[in-house]
Amino acid sequence: MRGFQLREEAAGAARAQNSSEGDTALVVDQVCAMFDALDAGLVRDVLEQTRDTEEAVAILSSIMHDNDHDDHDDHDDRGDHEASASDSVDYITSMWDDVVPLDCKRIIWGMLSSKDMARAAGTSREWAQFAEEMRTWRTFLVVQRSLKPLAVEGLVRSHDQAEKIKIDYRKASSSTATDAGLFYRQIRRGQEARLDAFEEDENNENDENDENDENDENDENDENDENDGDSLPRHRQLLRRQPPKVCRDVLVNSSDACRFDKYELESLLDALEYIERLSIVDSSSIDDEAVRFLLGYRPAHHPNEQERQELSLSLSLLNTRLSNTGLKELVLNGRWSTLDVSRNRRLTELVSPPARCPLRALTAKSLPNLTKINLSLGGTRVGTLDLSENHQLGECIITATDSFRELNLSGCKNLRMLMLDCPSLETLIAARCRRLQLVGGYVNGLNIPRLVTLNVNACRDVSDEGLNLLVDKLRHLRHLNVGGCIRLTRLNVDFRQAPGCTLDAYGCGRLGHVEIRGSSGLVKLVTAGCGGADGVRVIKL
Repeated sequence: MRGFQLREEAAGAARAQNSSEGDTALVVDQVCAMFDALDAGLVRDVLEQTRDTEEAVAILSSIMHDNDHDDHDDHDDRGDHEASASDSVDYITSMWDDVVPLDCKRIIWGMLSSKDMARAAGTSREWAQFAEEMRTWRTFLVVQRSLKPLAVEGLVRSHDQAEKIKIDYRKASSSTATDAGLFYRQIRRGQEARLDAFEEDENNENDENDENDENDENDENDENDENDGDSLPRHRQLLRRQPPKVCRDVLVNSSDACRFDKYELESLLDALEYIERLSIVDSSSIDDEAVRFLLGYRPAHHPNEQERQELSLSLSLLNTRLSNTGLKELVLNGRWSTLDVSRNRRLTELVSPPARCPLRALTAKSLPNLTKINLSLGGTRVGTLDLSENHQLGECIITATDSFRELNLSGCKNLRMLMLDCPSLETLIAARCRRLQLVGGYVNGLNIPRLVTLNVNACRDVSDEGLNLLVDKLRHLRHLNVGGCIRLTRLNVDFRQAPGCTLDAYGCGRLGHVEIRGSSGLVKLVTAGCGGADGVRVIKL
């Protein structure tokens, strides 16, 4: 800034001097006086080698500007490589401050672990301030089982907006892990400290506001107080007023070195009393005996939240030692509205829930020993079934009433017989069911009159007769995917009921004729890879 002002003053004086056609020696003396910090011989040499005085002043101003930087940096002689690196860092910092939007910054910082965020916070004051703000935005927190109790409490307390906690056992061992009861009690204390700290900040802020109101004597003091309040970013001021979140989602990843057993589960449920969604993954110590702890759990109401009319409890037991007996206990006596029992090798059958059961969604994917399904969902509130990737499943029979809406059977490559008596079913996904045959009695066994979405992608054994017979019965069909059905040669679709319909027949090599009734409501049609060299003939009525 000093060099710029000096340059402007000198240039103005030089222009005035040139216009008056004064003595050359007087011009030299004036320029030397302006740049008294430089050597007089250097000033004269620059004046002699330049075309006019204004150009000489510009060169001398740049030299003076460089000297100012050297004085400010305490004459630190750095090499060209270090200077270029500094310029690069300055450019990145400037881009981060000015170009990157705030939402993008939050996404980038949200991908950092707590350790990486702490390291980044030590680089500058601005990044430290942003790291403090991001701690209040983070909703997912990873807690290593090997952490010391005080570190666990501090970590949970500092991330007061985190409502999802992942307890990672994979980097812990029996020698590094502390007592389970102490570990989970520290998590609870961290949550309680959140509320205490928030209430204390609120009380202090109210006291400060009262004190400022009493000491205000004139408008100048009021303006200063207002400016002090606006010194923080607006979004940070709003975050400081947000109440802390309660940790309701808990994910546990077990390991062979440090197992999540029944004692760990009991300690978790005793300490964390506000859990609504619990997921246990890869734990060979969780079996049918652990079910009694889950059945006895009742989430408590947090004191700083309003009473909820109905809790939506979710339980996931993935790759555990749960058997048919344990699953039956969970379905008949549990209070979970969402249940996921995927990847359990000991499960060989599924249990129909009773009418009083609160279960609304059941997921049972990748069960290697499940060969047959026979479920009666009449009178229940079950709306979604996800039975995908059950490679050994050969027969599926489901009877349901009004609540059942969605069924996913994708990836059941050995499924041959499918019988559905589901008058309210709207979505059927049977992609990659390679042996599924929609012929004859199989089609007559599908009572799904209100189906809206049908996906039989890559079902290689589906033929013209069966598929067209089924589609003709579906008066509410809007979305049809038959891509990869290599035996199809002719397809008739009726889309006259509603607009916004789609038809995907990508890769049906033999498909040569497509007839679409009600084509005015069609918004997407894909026929690439159909009909061979002659292409596909599409008739729109």
